[in-house]
Amino acid sequence: MYGWVEYRISHDNGRTYSEVYDLPYSKEHFLEGDYTISVEKAIACDNGTIVAICLRNTMETPLCCEPWLTPMYIRSLDGGKSWSEPLELSPYSGRPYDAVYRDGCMYVLHSCNEHFLGTTEEHKYRIYKSNDNGLTFEELCVIPFNTLGRSYGSIIFDAAGSLHAYAYNVNSEREMDHAVSHDNGKTWSLCEPCYLAKGIRNPQTALLDGIHILHGRAENTSGFVFYSSTDGYTWDEGIYLIRKEKAYCFYSNNINLRDEKGNFLLVQYSDTYSGAKVNVMHMRVRIRR
Repeated sequence: MYGWVEYRISHDNGRTYSEVYDLPYSKEHFLEGDYTISVEKAIACDNGTIVAICLRNTMETPLCCEPWLTPMYIRSLDGGKSWSEPLELSPYSGRPYDAVYRDGCMYVLHSCNEHFLGTTEEHKYRIYKSNDNGLTFEELCVIPFNTLGRSYGSIIFDAAGSLHAYAYNVNSEREMDHAVSHDNGKTWSLCEPCYLAKGIRNPQTALLDGIHILHGRAENTSGFVFYSSTDGYTWDEGIYLIRKEKAYCFYSNNINLRDEKGNFLLVQYSDTYSGAKVNVMHMRVRIRR
């Protein structure tokens, strides 16, 4: 990864966008030659604070932005127009893969591994929690995944308040590791892996009108795939939204929004148009009953 973060602001649920803003933290460190700063996730708190969770890498290898340094976070109190000075999220080098917000608390999933795939038992998945709108974070737990050959990850609360965690298994792309917590991440139980007929890489999850949604790259980078589930344990056969063989794109993210038609999921993803060159695309997902 090479460059700095730019972003736009929308005040109408993604219909129109502002001019481009540079993220100062990212641009300044890139131009100074320190490292590359990316934003993995951003959370909007109930009081309006936006917390951006940042990945740092040294640009020493061309694959997956490795090696990763300790993650950082920045805060905005004015809707993303300006940002605070960065603070360290975790003392462990690695990649923060997901963040969710519930009942005034923020939960961040962090893979404590400076490289892409887990190779030792020390490469753990930890969750960090903030109950003060991102002013401070503390380690909440270690998820008891077998982390050998694992990467990526996602967390989501279900409608009953249980917290689900998922991880990618490079040795079995149709079996996504799964653990669940019934006490807001304090303790965990391992579940049977989720079977996914078309596989998954870089899983992203959401809950929309009571339905669990999972999206990401299909196995063997064969396209952009979506799955749905009523419980977060058992998933349907999935559907390819876009089918492209060996297309190194479809990195994605999502946000729950609402308009005059009701609730929807705004999904942002990358789509290649020439080799490794990609466009940033959006789609709206709604539940049809």
